[in-house]
Parts: sequence; structure tokens; C-alpha cells
Amino acid sequence: MKQIKLLMLLVCFGFFGALKAQESTIQYVATYTWKTTATNQQWANANNWTLVHNAPATTVVPGFPNITNVGGLTQIHNVVIPATGVTNFPSLAGAGGNALTVTVSNLELAAGSSLTLGGRTLVVEGFISGTGEIVGGTGANNLSFN
Repeated sequence: MKQIKLLMLLVCFGFFGALKAQESTIQYVATYTWKTTATNQQWANANNWTLVHNAPATTVVPGFPNITNVGGLTQIHNVVIPATGVTNFPSLAGAGGNALTVTVSNLELAAGSSLTLGGRTLVVEGFISGTGEIVGGTGANNLSFN
């Protein structure tokens, strides 16, 4: 009986130890909120975003949301698009220069807001919330959930 308990203990330790080894380290969490004073619809224009993050001073946080790392999630990019007072809603067309895919962690679209894909692919790693619109545009538009 002692051997079975010991075996179960070792199996559990091995299983949970393997799970722990697969966890990613989160480098920082950033929240990007689209400004009501955005002067254009360009997603990649850092002046159109208000950025709040907890990254160390030595970490460079992009001025606009787009997770670019590979090999595990190490950044959290939450995106908030309000409706009240906004005259220029964001478009992914030309996002990040020639980037065809933009990746975010979570997306919140307030009622009355919109996000235009503009021939780009938007990958959402987490959740989409709110009742705003996601608009296609010209070209191949994709919305992907991971």
C-alpha cells in the first residue's frame, strides 16, 4: 500500500512539475486605449493610443498594440476602443508598417465603436468583449482566436 501511495505521489509530482515547466513568464501587461482625440485611423500611430503598463524601465514597450514575440506569451496587450467622443475609429490597414497580422491579448469594443480590419488579420489570444463592430474592408480580412 505504501508503494502505491509513493508511486501516486511521484506521478502527481511529475505531472504538475511538467505543467509548471510549460508556463510562460509574463514580461509585462500593457493596456492600450484608443484616444478620443486620435487625428487619424492609423493603428500603428503611437500618438493615437494612451498606454499604461507595468514594464520595467529597461523594457521597450511598443507604442501601439501588437505582440511580436514567438515561442510563448510573454507580453499582455489589452486593447480598449471607446465610442464616446471618438471621431476616427482605428483601422488595421497599414498596421505596423507592412504587418499583415496584428496580435493582441484581449479586445474591448464599446457600444457604438468600430475596428476596421482593412485587409489585415487580427489575432485575439484572449477575449473580445463589448458590442462594438468589427468591419472587414478591402482585401483578405481574417479574425482569429487562439
